[in-house]
Amino acid sequence: MRQLFGLGLLLSFTASAQDTTAPPAEAESGQSRATHGRLDVSAQAGWQVSPTFSFGRAVKLTDSGSFGGSFGGRAAEGWLRGHALRAELFYLFQPSGLSVSPPATNSPLEYQFGLSIHTFQAAALYEVGNDRVRGFFAGGLGVALLHPHDAVYRDAWLLSGSAALGFKLRLFAKFGVRAQARLLIPFFFTGSFWCVSAAGCAVNVAGGGALLQADFTAGPYFEFG
Repeated sequence: MRQLFGLGLLLSFTASAQDTTAPPAEAESGQSRATHGRLDVSAQAGWQVSPTFSFGRAVKLTDSGSFGGSFGGRAAEGWLRGHALRAELFYLFQPSGLSVSPPATNSPLEYQFGLSIHTFQAAALYEVGNDRVRGFFAGGLGVALLHPHDAVYRDAWLLSGSAALGFKLRLFAKFGVRAQARLLIPFFFTGSFWCVSAAGCAVNVAGGGALLQADFTAGPYFEFG
């Protein structure tokens, strides 16, 4: 009888120990599945705007739609729980145009030619949130290709930086939507751009400068890996 009673106590103690240790392990593995090894690809579309600049004459890039996408992955844990550092490559295309005013005048802007703007950058994102909703801020660096729709003018390659704020909303296990507001900064250095000997240069830059562009985009993203 005493042996049966002792065996019952041993089985009861073993079952209670299993009950108390199993949930933390399951929770830990659940957290690992939610965050570990995530790669994602996104499609983005929106609107891109630019103010009027003065480089010896007024210069304006046409506001228009923008289209692109990104590919990124988790790089490291953040400083706090729910934080993460990610890295991504992104590309944006804007079918824009160039308008300028005559030099040293207040005359209205005159449309010169169409301009395709291609932006290629590598960016670092710091994310904060949970498995459902995550906000992020980001900084990027790369190049911008400004391609005139006129055979007379040559392409211009510019150093380009960016800063962004956005969020991701997961709708299903591997699918969600992403939106961001991004400041694009193509840098000009001393020189002239889109020059024709008979007509002069469309843009003259002395001492350096930048063409700021604000980009507002959103679209779906897919996770894998």
